[in-house]
Amino acid sequence: MSLCYICQKIDIRGLLLSYLREVKDKDLGPLWDGNIMLREPLVSAKPYKLQDSILGCKENMANCELCELVWQGWLEFSSRGVTDEIYEREALAPAEEEKLQSREIIVNAPVNLYLLDGLHGTKPKPLLKISFGNIPPTWSGPSLSEGPVWFEAGTPRDQIPPVDDEEVWSELRLLVTPIAYSGSAGCLSLARNCLKTCLDEHLHCSRITEHAMPLPTRVIDVGEMNLRPFLYLSRGEVGVWVALSYCWGGETDFKLTQATDEAMCGGISLETFPKTLRDSVYITRALGLRYLWIDALCIFQDSKTDWEIEAPKMGEYYTNAILTVVAGTSSSVNEGIFHQREGRKNSWNLPWRNDIVNGKPIESVVVLQSYHRTEDLDDLPAPHNCFWAQRGWTLQEDLLSWRTLSYTSNQIIWQCRTCKSWETGTTTKQGPRETFVRFKQILAEPSPGHATTRSPAQQARIYEAWYNAVSLYSARTLTYLEDRLPAISGIAQKIAIETEDRYFAGLWEKDMLYGLLWSPNPHEGLSKKPRTDLVQSSHYIGPSWSWVSLNASIHVNSMRTARRETIQYIAQIKEVALDYATPSKFGAVSGGTIAIEGPCYISDPSAKDMVEGTNIASPHFQLFLNKTMKASLEFKARHVAHDGQQLVGLQILKHSKDYNIGCGVVFELLLLESVQNDQVSHHISKGKTFYRRIGQLSVHPTRWAHDIVKPVSEEENAAWLEISSQTWPIKKFTIL
Repeated sequence: MSLCYICQKIDIRGLLLSYLREVKDKDLGPLWDGNIMLREPLVSAKPYKLQDSILGCKENMANCELCELVWQGWLEFSSRGVTDEIYEREALAPAEEEKLQSREIIVNAPVNLYLLDGLHGTKPKPLLKISFGNIPPTWSGPSLSEGPVWFEAGTPRDQIPPVDDEEVWSELRLLVTPIAYSGSAGCLSLARNCLKTCLDEHLHCSRITEHAMPLPTRVIDVGEMNLRPFLYLSRGEVGVWVALSYCWGGETDFKLTQATDEAMCGGISLETFPKTLRDSVYITRALGLRYLWIDALCIFQDSKTDWEIEAPKMGEYYTNAILTVVAGTSSSVNEGIFHQREGRKNSWNLPWRNDIVNGKPIESVVVLQSYHRTEDLDDLPAPHNCFWAQRGWTLQEDLLSWRTLSYTSNQIIWQCRTCKSWETGTTTKQGPRETFVRFKQILAEPSPGHATTRSPAQQARIYEAWYNAVSLYSARTLTYLEDRLPAISGIAQKIAIETEDRYFAGLWEKDMLYGLLWSPNPHEGLSKKPRTDLVQSSHYIGPSWSWVSLNASIHVNSMRTARRETIQYIAQIKEVALDYATPSKFGAVSGGTIAIEGPCYISDPSAKDMVEGTNIASPHFQLFLNKTMKASLEFKARHVAHDGQQLVGLQILKHSKDYNIGCGVVFELLLLESVQNDQVSHHISKGKTFYRRIGQLSVHPTRWAHDIVKPVSEEENAAWLEISSQTWPIKKFTIL
């Protein structure tokens, strides 16, 4: 990649030596604990001047990719606007005319490159940051001097250390550039070393039953090199196996069926395996392991009976596997796990130093790699910008796995309960708040009986882990919507054991009222694109009161500003009944109702949008309800009008911002509509009125305005005043 003459002269060595002199004899302590920053990073006192001003980068950008990157970073940075807070921090006058002059000063100030010990790791590694002006950058906080362009300094694998600088080179542990081909001997050796290190050294990852897990019903015996893998039917013996998490990418003929069973048990040439499955065999052999579990080859794909038996066990198979291999870059079974890596965008080779030592030119090079914006999203263990991470089934495979080895587009990533390691050499301690770790801590080794001894707050954290998983899961896609419950059943089974609670189509009996207050996410799937509509499925997925019923991304934490301790439940659950489509109570359902009793407001069908001149008992609530339903995507997707229809606001609970309820409580309601008899399933009693959920409503007082995303309107505050001052009649509603 092209660089201008000035950028080719960047003195990485000088920056590193300056940095080392500053850290020498200093006990700085760790920079990070998981995702928590413990201190500000150390910044090199003497920067490297890249350009006399940002305008120099603009002039050179046509012939220099690095200058272009810095210029684009400046444009992004400068578009954020100038605030009094920033000028106060920089000791600049806040007057408007002086702001403009000060910005012009920053534009004409030098563009400097500083070094910080800012990269996550058990031992901080050098991170370089562009600074616009002469004020050293910091890790966080507003600053006119800070730009959004960051760099890492790395070295190509097997690079010869620079002459007379071996100590500096090794002390800084510069990053390693991944091998070009992910199926190389070096990459397989890396996978083997990661597993060995975890088994030998990670106390938090140790399991007493690590080598005593019962084998799945069927596994692939990968055998020795040059031998045919075959399907092995276990007999209850214990063993060690690898599980594969991947995307089918449509139908495939290479699967276990009644017709292929005999051939697979007899052994099949590895050359006939689809590429993704074949590569997983190579990885299993490289790890020195014998057994491999792949759903397509270990569950009969043409047997409903076998599927109903094996599907509920899939969570166990991933949890009890010694390792799960994630085919992160493959959108189908035919694409393979191994690839020629793309390499990082925006990386440049620079000489270690531009002179001659002992009569010999310096040949060692440093790779300067940009971390501008967030271009490397697929460096994450669950690569969020790849097809694999968009599929529903893969979430529980990821969360329930004890260890994962993820193959991304540009490197391999290891993750276990103890650490996260990148092929580039970075290793970070796992933060306790990360979803992957929370499930390891809460679910991996179930402890029946503990539910009775936990505090309410501890029990609530387990439910919150579930709701967080639901939010992640519901944003993903499924080939068959009927799998919406089965594809998360493994996680549900773990939660059920840990909480000793009963599961009802995505919700929990002991936390049912809280769980009922889910809402569709305003964005589509994993993107930030605003959602414009919701499409109701043409066939039954689940009851309307469960999040399962909507094919949409779901948000289950509507009370994010409330403490659980402040919740006062108003309604009562009277009965829950489900019809299960399979023997498993964690699988698909064919019908279900819930009966809830609580204070209600039954809307007047003739109510207009005007409040004055009406005889409605709660006119302001009626007005706010009408306005809410007009804007509700869920209402538009579900609403089926009929003569004499009732629209109901049912109070479920109220909560406050914190222990001091002086800011006023917030009322949380379910919105329901009556269902015409011919819309009720034939096997449900027709002797009473049934309702469907059409939405969820939060009603805030004005005093909450500073705590929520948008201000509380006069209409909402007036509705809140009515709810808080009136006594609504208590009625029971049966919701389909």
